[in-house]
Amino acid sequence: MLSRRIFCCGLENMTLRILDYDDVANDQRRVVYSQRSELMEAEEIGETILDMRHDVFHDVIDQFIPPGSIDEQWEVPALEKALEGEFGVQVPVSQWLSEDEQIHDEAGMAGAANPDLAPPQGHEPFIREGRKIGSNEACPCGSGRKYKHCHGKLT
Repeated sequence: MLSRRIFCCGLENMTLRILDYDDVANDQRRVVYSQRSELMEAEEIGETILDMRHDVFHDVIDQFIPPGSIDEQWEVPALEKALEGEFGVQVPVSQWLSEDEQIHDEAGMAGAANPDLAPPQGHEPFIREGRKIGSNEACPCGSGRKYKHCHGKLT
């Protein structure tokens, strides 16, 4: 008798999960069909397709080179593979990085352009001299916080 109740409760839980998955699928279907309708009604879709490719391109780059990150955190070979797989083009990102030192400087300045990426107020900018700092070590700026929660923090 108890095993029958457990079995029935298990079926009920599975049914609820299936209904939740079905709701997610329906939501996705609505979005896809609304985009499809917009494309079918438009006379020129070239601009829309270019915008989509642009968004995908930036999403791929942000996945391997997070905005505001330091160059040691970049996954350049994986980025090159992903760009080739997604767009069918070979992009020599590692070659560009080795040839143009200004790219590193621009990436490091991302925090200056975006206040959300800037270090916390009251902290002096820290430029690493010597060995790499572990993420769980004290931040060399003297704040008393761990490096990963201070100047090594990713957004």
